[in-house]
Amino acid sequence: RRVHGVETNDFHQVIEDDTVDPSFADDTALLMSNEDTKAISKSLTETMGRVAEWCAENKLTINYGKTECILLGSHQRVAASDEMKVFCNDKPVTNSMSVKYLGAEINTHLTGLEMARKIIKKGNNRLKFLHRNGAVLDQHTRRLLCNTLIQPHIDYAATTWFNSITLKYKNQLEALVRKCIRFCLKLGAREHIGLLYYKAINWLPLPQRVEAVTLAHMYRIAHGTAPEYLSDMITPAPGRRSARSHNQQQIIPQRSTIYGQHAFSYKGPLHWNRLPQTIVNAPSLDAFKHQLKKHLLTTLSETDI
Repeated sequence: RRVHGVETNDFHQVIEDDTVDPSFADDTALLMSNEDTKAISKSLTETMGRVAEWCAENKLTINYGKTECILLGSHQRVAASDEMKVFCNDKPVTNSMSVKYLGAEINTHLTGLEMARKIIKKGNNRLKFLHRNGAVLDQHTRRLLCNTLIQPHIDYAATTWFNSITLKYKNQLEALVRKCIRFCLKLGAREHIGLLYYKAINWLPLPQRVEAVTLAHMYRIAHGTAPEYLSDMITPAPGRRSARSHNQQQIIPQRSTIYGQHAFSYKGPLHWNRLPQTIVNAPSLDAFKHQLKKHLLTTLSETDI
């Protein structure tokens, strides 16, 4: 990646001010925001032309088979918009309803459904594999394998997709977690998984697990160790704190739409401002995660399961 960075350190010079380049290693994306689809198509076509010239000068080749464009927006706006027509070297760029970027499935309405379906399928397949070999696995190894092979897929980019998916897929994901708990604790297939079992295995239900991931990002932001693109989303609240809050409050932005209320810039401060002072003052990220998990498990009730 370091060599690739040296080779592409002047790439930003071919990008116009109205276009964002959130590239990571050799995965490159161009983002543009405009209410006019034709304006987006025109701007991206011009930018792709400059990108093609830059690639030719640096003896690089664009993989047209993997080059896609996607229009992001609400169902109403996307339905009312003209089709995007983006070209690169006079070759049309494929319009997609869903794209994969840095391991995350992103669809045109940002609903997170593709990501949820992918995790549910992969998680169930891996759990079936573990069941086939369960006879030789003790409880500790079962839990370790579930934490290694299944849970990371649920956690990955969870703050970007979990809050947007429908209740149907949230229930299917929670059902996957409950099946993992039955496997780890060697319970029957019809055993009801309540709060005691979550505490026995020291796992959080999915909504609280995603909340914990969100708050870990907020801790990094509050302590200046988060990436700039995350820190720029959050604004510290001025003035005095109330008697029931801590001294590192963040501004909760006004969001009138469901899309806005699902965003990290809204959810992050909302959860962060509710934390006790002792957790916010944790000396390290590991200590923060430990105290936070204990706090969330302690405040859980059966109605949260």
